[in-house]
Amino acid sequence: MKQKFPIISFIGWHNSGKTTLIRKVASELKDRGFKIGILKSTHHNIISHKPGSDTDLYSKDGIKNIGLIGATGSIFYTDNTNLENPLWISSKFLSNVDIIICEGFKHSPHISKIEVVSSNPTKESLLKDQVPNVIALAIKKEYKELYDTTIPIFDKEDVKGLADFILSYLFPYKDKQQLYLFVNGRLIPLKRYVRDSFKGVIEGFIKALKGTQGAKDIEIKIKKRTEQ
Repeated sequence: MKQKFPIISFIGWHNSGKTTLIRKVASELKDRGFKIGILKSTHHNIISHKPGSDTDLYSKDGIKNIGLIGATGSIFYTDNTNLENPLWISSKFLSNVDIIICEGFKHSPHISKIEVVSSNPTKESLLKDQVPNVIALAIKKEYKELYDTTIPIFDKEDVKGLADFILSYLFPYKDKQQLYLFVNGRLIPLKRYVRDSFKGVIEGFIKALKGTQGAKDIEIKIKKRTEQ
């Protein structure tokens, strides 16, 4: 079985309750011991560099990737070349978490989605009929009978059920080993025997190196540059 990257998005029309439900599900998963990252898509302009600041000057010099490290947090500026590929964004900036929960990215073909249906569903069409990879609905229980669909339907209050569903969907294999291969920003799905082969070779080399005892997170990056 091919593994999935541990990312899932909640989508829905405006004021459908996405953020409220995400907070509940994220808290439930966090309480179960998972480290959670949140990635939100917005149509608003992001606050940019303060005019005349050092980061603004670097930006004007054509530098597209700039980090600002402070006493209580960090900010990273980057271009939006891969804005609609949350897998790429997550692999770059959220590689230290166990599960990434997105809000939005409804048109992205790269991730699976749970649609949050508003409290007045009879006045709207479902996004699942308009966008790819919607795998479940979350709706108030009194409206569940309105929909005849082949995908699972969850009560919005069934946070534990949604958390169970997300875990079983993202981690369908029993070994729970996480090994992900990205090539040119694209996730390459690997079957179990390929994952095991990769993992065995890599761990074998790592164990032979000094200073690698107790390794839990291993990252390898090969970056080829063309000659100018």
